[in-house]
Amino acid sequence: LRVEETVEKVLADIEDGYQVLVAVEHVTTAADPIAQLLEDRGEPVARIYGGRDTLEQERIKFQRGRCKVAVINTVSSISLHANEQLADGTVATTAPRRGYFHQPRYSAIAAQQMMGRAHRDGQHCPWFLLYGENTIEEKAAQRMTERLIVNATSVDADTSFLASLASLFGVDWLPMQSAFDE
Repeated sequence: LRVEETVEKVLADIEDGYQVLVAVEHVTTAADPIAQLLEDRGEPVARIYGGRDTLEQERIKFQRGRCKVAVINTVSSISLHANEQLADGTVATTAPRRGYFHQPRYSAIAAQQMMGRAHRDGQHCPWFLLYGENTIEEKAAQRMTERLIVNATSVDADTSFLASLASLFGVDWLPMQSAFDE
């Protein structure tokens, strides 16, 4: 579902100079269709998902810029940030990264780990959560966001931006205060 829309966003970002990560949960309904459609449109893809024994080779293709997009479901022990020092002494591309959650995650910890794949060492990688309105996906997106907020407020992070974010997107399910404010 929504594969075409995700691919269009990815291609527009690539045209704007980004390297793009597409986070998925499922291989057959998301990772494979997205990667295939991108390749059908002439865009090589680093496939960093499933039980492949080529995950490191795929990661290096992305890091060296041979692929401008990585479809990924690996949430830990992998670095995809710009300017990373690679094992052979070379450095990853300086192209800014942008990430999309094609499918919401129920685990805030897994979502934070995914965002951390390209957002560290001084590199900023904005992430976007894609979902279909009035679908079970919207409920999953709501749950993921709520759990991210609870994680953030548990370490006293600033969540004041949520009111403007909710207004911008016209949603009423983003909490306007910390889960711990009473």
